[in-house]
This record gives sequence, C-alpha cells and structure tokens, in this order.
Amino acid sequence: VAEQIWRHAGAPALPATLLAHLAARWMPLMTDPARVPQARARAAIGRAMGRLGLDHRPGVGLRADGLPDIDWVSIPSPQPFIYQYAQHPGLPTFEIARYPVTNAQFQAFIDAGGYQDQRWWQGLARMSAPYRPEWDEPNSPRENVSWYEALAFCRWLSAGTGVTVSLPTELQWERAARGCEGREYPWGPFEPAHMNSAVHSDDDGEPDIGRTSAVGLFPQGATPAPERVFDLSGNVWEWCLNPYRQSVETGGSSNESRVLRGGAWDCYPGFCRAAYRDGIAPDLRFYISGF
Repeated sequence: VAEQIWRHAGAPALPATLLAHLAARWMPLMTDPARVPQARARAAIGRAMGRLGLDHRPGVGLRADGLPDIDWVSIPSPQPFIYQYAQHPGLPTFEIARYPVTNAQFQAFIDAGGYQDQRWWQGLARMSAPYRPEWDEPNSPRENVSWYEALAFCRWLSAGTGVTVSLPTELQWERAARGCEGREYPWGPFEPAHMNSAVHSDDDGEPDIGRTSAVGLFPQGATPAPERVFDLSGNVWEWCLNPYRQSVETGGSSNESRVLRGGAWDCYPGFCRAAYRDGIAPDLRFYISGF
C-alpha cells in the first residue's frame, strides 16, 4: 500500500535512509515463506521492491558496467541423468542463470541499441522493436519476448562479457530442472505453494498471484542445494535453443518451432512439470514466455 501511495503521489524522491530501512525490512519478508506464507503478499512486496529500486540481489539487475548481472550456477559433469524417460550418459559441465532474465536486464539490451545492431540478428528473423512487457517491474521476468529476441540478447551479452552465452539446450534445461534422478518438479514431488502457477490456496478459488512475480519469490521451489536454480517451474515459460523435434540444436536459421519448458503463472501444475515439453513458432511473443 505504501508503494502504491508513493506512485500515486508522482514517485517523489525518497531519503536514502528511508529506502535502506524499507529494503532491510521488506527483503526478508519477500524471500521467506515461513514468515510470509501467503504468495500474494510476498508478490506484492516483490513488486514494491522492484518499483522502488530496492531489489539488489545478485543475478537480478545490472553490473557496475551496465551489463546484466547474471548469477551463473555450475551444473557439473559427467553425471548420468534421466532425460524424458530414458537414461542419458551425461553432459559436459555448463552454467545456467539462477533466475530468468529480468526486465532490467533485457532493457539494457534495448538501451544499447540491440534492435538496431545487425550483428546480433545474423541468420535470425530480425524484430524491428520490442513488445512492451505486460508487467514492467525491473525484478520481474521479461515476457513478451520471442525466441529470436532471446537469442539476439545472448549474442549481445556474449560480445559484452567475452564469454559464450546462449539459450540452454533442452537437455541442459532438463538436467538443471530434474537433477540426475529425474525429479517430477525441480524440488521433488508436487507442492502447490512452491511455484507461481494457476493454483489457489484461498477460499475464493482465484490463482494466488495471477501474473508474473519477482524472480526467486519461491525459494522452496528452487532446485536442491548446491545448485539452487529458481523459477524452473512456473512464472514464465522458458525458451530453449533447439527445435521442438530435435533435442540438439542444428542452427539458428531454422524457422521450426522452438521448445518452451517449465510452464508459467497461468498454467495448471501438470504443465509446470519438469519433464513437460511445449513448442511454438520462434517469432511469437506472449506475456507468459521469457528465458
């Protein structure tokens, strides 16, 4: 409520001491379901934290040089794991982002002229301009983004950091989400309170949140330690690199449907299972899909 009043008043500048007090008070509430079990309440705190610029968790915003601050999580090799319904011998070590790419991070690509620079779009269907996100808090996952835009962002980030960055293949995504033992959900058996999906815990029967939420809002829904990757089930569908009919990428120029994994805030839990696959055309943009 305080944050809504602040916006209604024209978002005036606030004293640094007050902002520090709010951040210290709200952050533990946003990220601790034991203290605030209601997902709607934590989501409201997350929105306020984002709009007031108080969410400084690693992996959510930008680095000092203005590039996205990706909090990379190492997935070790060689470890056999369950892929779909069969044993896979294992993948080379790779790293995956702890959180989905946020509005703040994608905006850095836009502000750097990412849609005008042909280098990032070679072999891709170039999008002339971004769609506005349905929800624009800096710490919410970027949605309304196509597979082509996600790949262009990765190329831009690769050039800026000097490290090869790409979308995960479907094999990599499922290894991160299901572990080696083939978990049903990233944390294990189904628990409705562990993700942002179309579940309801209140008597009114409405979804707990009904939109995207700040990334990492469900710590109990992250993969088990030591990996701790968040939002692999629910919040936004996540683009993978490969075509829907192939689990290994064959090149970015194909216009085949690309894979989406993990379900979104409007999905029933079955669509959020870590083994569930979906695929759509790579140029489509929806307010349920990110990366």
